[in-house]
Amino acid sequence: MNNAKEELINYLIELKIPTDIPLEEEANIVSDIFYKCKEITPGNLFRYRECNENNFRTLEEDKFLLTKPTLFNDP
Repeated sequence: MNNAKEELINYLIELKIPTDIPLEEEANIVSDIFYKCKEITPGNLFRYRECNENNFRTLEEDKFLLTKPTLFNDP
């Protein structure tokens, strides 16, 4: 595991967010988490799709398909 990922995991494990903190302070914490995650996210992510008419059409139209969150396969 790389150092930035380990640091993020440790940061999240140790992070305590009180329920009564001001919104601005909460926003700063969320922003910090976002930037730490962005630091370890690769610049490109790939998903291999099967060759079918729908996938070729979305490629030609410069679109991508998203699944509704209610249809995700995990809770």
